[in-house]
Amino acid sequence: KTNHNESLLVRVFAVQHEVHPSVGYVICRQLPQKLRPEFEGLPATEIRDLVQQRITIKADVEIVAEIAYTGDTCKEGLCAGGAHIKSQSELSTQICDSDRSMIHLCQAFQASIIFCELTYLDNRFGSLKGGNSKEPWSRGHMAIGDVAEVISSHGWDRMNFARNSQRIVFFHLSARHGPATTALDLLLQGLPDWLIPRCYAAIYAILSNAEKRGGSYFPIELVEDSGCISLAAYKAARYKTGTSISYKQPDTSNNDLDKNL
Repeated sequence: KTNHNESLLVRVFAVQHEVHPSVGYVICRQLPQKLRPEFEGLPATEIRDLVQQRITIKADVEIVAEIAYTGDTCKEGLCAGGAHIKSQSELSTQICDSDRSMIHLCQAFQASIIFCELTYLDNRFGSLKGGNSKEPWSRGHMAIGDVAEVISSHGWDRMNFARNSQRIVFFHLSARHGPATTALDLLLQGLPDWLIPRCYAAIYAILSNAEKRGGSYFPIELVEDSGCISLAAYKAARYKTGTSISYKQPDTSNNDLDKNL
């Protein structure tokens, strides 16, 4: 319970990470039940009479998705399959586990903050059908070309996304796309332009030593304490209108980034 008499719930949904069992999570707030609109403002005596008549006076429980985490997964694990968000009472009925999982997945993409895996920033490394199963990009991870398909399956588009305040944080970026400047440029090039203002990237692990020093190499001041950077802020710094800012690409020949992921 929270200080506002709300309950916190953690819901689980299945994803796909090659042959490994894998799940994602969504943290939700369950709001206190309210009276149904037609009964609001009635005197307590009338409310008591309705209860005695076994008339349902409470509205459905309202669930608000706050934070979602996908875990390691490919796009097939995140695409919606036509499920619709149901009321708490409907969720309490007997439904199969796969339906419940899909409902929770749909709720995840309604969360205020979504931590979404995104491993490969070059579509050559996508989850291609018939590809070499021994290659790392065929082992259950997301490629940048998969993002549009996933979010559109959840009803996200330019029009409705502009009206909400959701944020999406991409994590698990492959070190093969480092250093961070290269990875961020690939994100700007590969993501839908309307999505970028709400996007962040967890890039601290792929910062080169030169980028960590900042200066002309990289706008290190934009990296938050969490190790994430706003793509919109990075884009504004890299392509300021009316200027010719061009951050120098650092020499990465001696860095110690793991290029095997």
